[in-house]
Amino acid sequence: MSFSKVGPGGGWSVGAKLTSAQMNQLDADHANALDKSVAGDQLIGAVTLASTASITVGISGGVIAVATAAGLSANVASAVQANHFASIVTPVAGGICATVAGGIVPTTQGGISDGGVAGGISTTTAGGIYLDGGSNDWIQYVGGRSFSEYVPLSLQPLNTGWLAGPEGDPGQIIGPGTSVVQGVSLWSRSGWTLSSVNLQIVVTNAHSGGAPATFPGIDVRRVTVPSVGGSGSLTSVSLNSGGAQYFFASSGSGWYDGELVQQLSFTCNQNNFVNRSAYRYTIYLSDESGANAESGNVFLGCMLNWTFGQSSPW
Repeated sequence: MSFSKVGPGGGWSVGAKLTSAQMNQLDADHANALDKSVAGDQLIGAVTLASTASITVGISGGVIAVATAAGLSANVASAVQANHFASIVTPVAGGICATVAGGIVPTTQGGISDGGVAGGISTTTAGGIYLDGGSNDWIQYVGGRSFSEYVPLSLQPLNTGWLAGPEGDPGQIIGPGTSVVQGVSLWSRSGWTLSSVNLQIVVTNAHSGGAPATFPGIDVRRVTVPSVGGSGSLTSVSLNSGGAQYFFASSGSGWYDGELVQQLSFTCNQNNFVNRSAYRYTIYLSDESGANAESGNVFLGCMLNWTFGQSSPW
């Protein structure tokens, strides 16, 4: 029902009579009015807002709450809008649900937040989260993420003197004891940053004659992708400002170290933001060489340590 005036059309005047029918109407209207006191009230009929009307929660701490089995339905675009951080909040799983594609649309950065709760944003439907931004827009991670992966070394042709690893473990390669360099193609992810590469080796000879003149080393380099119609000349730059990094030990026995696994960390401090459309990336390995050098060092593999702020499919 709706309320209407019970008095004369022109308003009450001195001496005008208040009839019992009018009093009964006022009594009924009073019973159907909303109680604005702390006692609260219940609305049992539909309320329609005109095009100029709105409901404002303007006091700090005020909320519009939806009880169990109830609902808040938006049938037109932008029907529910938030103009303050965390002003639309649900404390239960599935409290905010989209039943049509594009049903929840943020119009500002950070417009949808998980509220600091693990799994705060969840989808159980195929295509439940739909990204419809620019051609170079991907899911962004605030604060960044890190990821490490161990990669094998023998998935490419071996240069002179380099040998495949022990049978049953083709991911390893064996050094020649010379200065011949072995390249290893590095599969990388555009938009990610390569922080460091950890090379692991095992020295298999005791080096009783002393430590080698030159120790094994590693360099990680970025190489330009050739352009069609270009000269084919490629530019190669290291991902470390100091270039290749090398193992070191002060003695032959220290270098041997009882055939335990040894690790050298190559820090990537330049040219390490990956762009696979313009560059390819290669790990260059060198074995010990010069005086007292011996072959047989087993290059086990490399741990790639990544950081990234976005997720892309390549």
